Amino acid sequence: MITSDQDIASNKSNGDPLKCYFVDTELLSSKAEVPFKTIVSGRASDRFRGAMAENYVCQSLTANDMSTYYWNPDQNTELDFLFQDSDGKVVPIEVKSGDRTTSKSLAKFRKTYSPRSSIRLSSKNFGHENDLYSIPLYAAFCIDKGWADKVGEDRTE
Repeated sequence: MITSDQDIASNKSNGDPLKCYFVDTELLSSKAEVPFKTIVSGRASDRFRGAMAENYVCQSLTANDMSTYYWNPDQNTELDFLFQDSDGKVVPIEVKSGDRTTSKSLAKFRKTYSPRSSIRLSSKNFGHENDLYSIPLYAAFCIDKGWADKVGEDRTE
């Protein structure tokens, strides 16, 4: 049972499903046989756009030297990424490739663990409400271990 931020972050290799990402989004596109023209024209399937967005975010987080985790407690729940900020607090990240940003999984995680902050990456603009930070996909590179400092979280828990 997960009871703390440390438990969430350390629960990475317990036989749970594994998510793999390509080092380069072009490799993903090529392997899936989806032409670049289809992607940039917006005609790629929703599922492929979602996979491409997650792959891009993974690349951005990895470039910022971040260790990320995947939360999948049951067949109906999936959270794309978790990381620990510089204060050791777990921050969940949900990636959405379009404008529809409702996420039952992120809501469930927030209700269960009450993280200090959460991030939703999508095609929408920057925003903040109830400790949920909306960040445009293009700005994924801004997320790093110093997240707590960037959002001005000076609460102690």
